[in-house]
Amino acid sequence: MAALQTVTRDAARYLGLASSVGTVSVGKKADLVVLEADPLASIANVRRIHSVVSRGRVFGPAERVRLLGEIERAALEWQPPVAASRAGEVLAGRCC
Repeated sequence: MAALQTVTRDAARYLGLASSVGTVSVGKKADLVVLEADPLASIANVRRIHSVVSRGRVFGPAERVRLLGEIERAALEWQPPVAASRAGEVLAGRCC
């Protein structure tokens, strides 16, 4: 329980945001992760995500798989900007 409180409630307090985030309370902002198993039984259960609620929208298992696939495809297709791709040449003294 202490680990979960550290990354939620305690983090909000440390950042001075406890009045608006950090716990599930009326009037506070919260994104939620719905787990398939109790994280108090085993912290490894935090990886067993069933659904996510973000900005009021529920992303169930099928939606999560679809979105993660789109993100993975976009990452594989990404190319760095030309200037960034030449940074190695500049640092190695092979340019300019």
